[in-house]
Amino acid sequence: MLINTSYSCVVNSATNLMLVTLTPAALATQQSFRFSVGIINPATIAQGVSLNVNAMQMNCPIILGYGTASGVLNTNQLYVTYQ
Repeated sequence: MLINTSYSCVVNSATNLMLVTLTPAALATQQSFRFSVGIINPATIAQGVSLNVNAMQMNCPIILGYGTASGVLNTNQLYVTYQ
């Protein structure tokens, strides 16, 4: 588990993007990271959404490396019965 000074997370609900920033010290641990995100009442059902990861220098928009995991994010429809 990372300490809260090793990362930051910003969610932009207008663009449906989540930006997670890890410090160089967090990346130096060479660990795998798991992110858990709660989605409440999505407007659409999403299936097979890809996850894009970019490695960038701090305060610089130059991409040093990147990767994509295809089809890893999904939302499921919940059926509710009213009584």
